[in-house]
Amino acid sequence: MGKKALKSRFNWQRSSSKKAKRSEDVFFKVFDEYFKGKKFSIKSKPKELSKIYVNVKISKNLSKNIYKAITTHGISPDYSIVNNKTKKILYIELKTDGVEGKKRSAGNAHERFCKYFTPGLLEILKKKSRIKKSLPFWIVFQI
Repeated sequence: MGKKALKSRFNWQRSSSKKAKRSEDVFFKVFDEYFKGKKFSIKSKPKELSKIYVNVKISKNLSKNIYKAITTHGISPDYSIVNNKTKKILYIELKTDGVEGKKRSAGNAHERFCKYFTPGLLEILKKKSRIKKSLPFWIVFQI
């Protein structure tokens, strides 16, 4: 496909991004307002997980052959809800699937959240969140 054809083609990412941003703004506003004066608070784009893979130990062979030093590498959930008394944290990933104006879902949000169920990340999330007996995250779908 040539430059001209690509330029005139419908940009589904732009439409989807706008829908996702609106969903995120509404989600945050509702919880932020509800938590006023309560023991909970909501934080947008928490940073405490953004470097969780920086200090992962790897073998010398891997380091010598393919490893490039990582200075920032981790995950960035959309939100976290903090219990200000217990300091427990619930991480939240908001997924918007589909394209505005389309009747049928066209995205892969159901695939993008699977990382939260991997054993290594789940262990890190439980430790950081102080939630041990249940999943320390919500996956919220906006369709």
